[in-house]
Amino acid sequence: MTRVAVIIPTYDHGMLLKLSVGSVLAQTVPGIAIHVIGDGVTDAARAVIVGLVAEHGVHFHDHPKSPRTGEPYRHQLLGTLDADRIFYLSDDDLWLPDHVESLLPLLERNDLVAAVSAWVQADGQVKPMLHDLGKPFYRERIVAGDNHLPLSAAAHRMDAYRRLPHGWRTAPVGTATDLHMWQQWMPATPRTASGTTVTMLRFPSKMRADWPLERRYAEQERWAAALATGDGRARLHAACFAHARSTYIARDLAVRRLEEGMIGAVCALPRRPIT
Repeated sequence: MTRVAVIIPTYDHGMLLKLSVGSVLAQTVPGIAIHVIGDGVTDAARAVIVGLVAEHGVHFHDHPKSPRTGEPYRHQLLGTLDADRIFYLSDDDLWLPDHVESLLPLLERNDLVAAVSAWVQADGQVKPMLHDLGKPFYRERIVAGDNHLPLSAAAHRMDAYRRLPHGWRTAPVGTATDLHMWQQWMPATPRTASGTTVTMLRFPSKMRADWPLERRYAEQERWAAALATGDGRARLHAACFAHARSTYIARDLAVRRLEEGMIGAVCALPRRPIT
């Protein structure tokens, strides 16, 4: 049986961990080992994590604050895990229930894979981030410094990670942590691929810089409740498909892939934010 683990780095998002971890617990694939890596966590975040450990058996790896986002701690943990497949999730993002299930088949024949993600705008609209890591164009964009692969969308094989020259390491100042990692993968293996349906939601902090944590929690709690229902997920897919059809004309191949993946899920559904 394939062993799956998810790594969730965290620092100060406290209560949002309840929802991100909750989206892992709601996966259609059972038995996912949840590892939260603390990078100098605040007292408030620690209190939330202690509760998750007690209630759901989450594994907590506590560390002092690193120079960036705790990249070496991720590498250290990966050296101890016995999982075959590794997923990642930011502490302020959400997975749809079929996220892991949809990517596991791709990992049978690929080393690094990515889900299609959707960015939730501050006004509630959703913007799908279309890409295809199976195409040289998208791989070259990563090498050139265009990071279109958020941490929460990525998964890889553990045996492939062991073949990397370095693994997770502190990114240079001015370079995004995740981009620094994906740039290491691109020359290491041609076996990369992307999913075809949106299975992950991102809530960019920069768009919510002036929001208190309680407001962010309320927003994501509404989304989590919507994603727990078939109608809510269908509305999300409809909104993503409508946005893709109207804005990604130059990337018609990516839109066609999204359309093929969403056949039967989006017809006759209105585009509107979930509130």
